[in-house]
Amino acid sequence: MSTFEELRSLGEKAVRSGQLEEARDCFDQALAWAREHGEQPQIDLGLCNRAAVVIESGRGDGEVPHLREILVRNIDPFICQLAAYNISRHYELTKNYKKSLFYARIALDRAEVLGRREWLASTHNLIGNTLLAESHIDQASREYEKALELA
Repeated sequence: MSTFEELRSLGEKAVRSGQLEEARDCFDQALAWAREHGEQPQIDLGLCNRAAVVIESGRGDGEVPHLREILVRNIDPFICQLAAYNISRHYELTKNYKKSLFYARIALDRAEVLGRREWLASTHNLIGNTLLAESHIDQASREYEKALELA
């Protein structure tokens, strides 16, 4: 029987190779494992991983309430960053840029706490995308520059 981390690792590998359906299946299995054997942080992480794939597949409406709940009750900056980033990404894809920017800034705050350059870079890029979509060219350019400095 695979463990939570093994299933997550398989899901992440599938994401990197562009196999979103396979990734979702792995993350579904990881989430089921966490619900049966794990504690709340593992369940929250499983929900965030699954939501990311579902959102990128364009079917994320049902994921946002779960992610918001995680964001409100969880204090772990790692899990909160994932939840906020995923919510922001959903709103970017659905062209609700004000909400996307709101959640991207929360994700950026948590990424700063963690000090993870790759997350800081991707979040600055996401903020740049939302600002550009709202025609805030100068601000978007600054965000893209920050993302490039961190990449």
